[in-house]
Amino acid sequence: MGIAFDTLEVPPVEWTWIEQEVNGTTVRVPVGRIIWPEGTRHGTSRYARGASHCHACGHAIGNPYNWVPLVAQTASGPASLWVGADCARNLFNVDVSGQAEYLR
Repeated sequence: MGIAFDTLEVPPVEWTWIEQEVNGTTVRVPVGRIIWPEGTRHGTSRYARGASHCHACGHAIGNPYNWVPLVAQTASGPASLWVGADCARNLFNVDVSGQAEYLR
């Protein structure tokens, strides 16, 4: 991919609130939308096989809430990486807490 590792970062997230029913009670929950830099290319890692493999190491991620979005500069412009929390921490020194929850 030709990543410039010194440019690796977590992309900004725009937060809004929605109301959602949980066990018969309406609660407000935060919803984040990733703001990818303009022109970001997705799925360019050799490990980007389907939606279940870490783009850094190729390992299958069994926990669907264990993903960390990253963006880095390449010679062709910005590229996204979806990596597991372990790789984010151990390879890129990006520590996250909690788990993502995805709305459909």
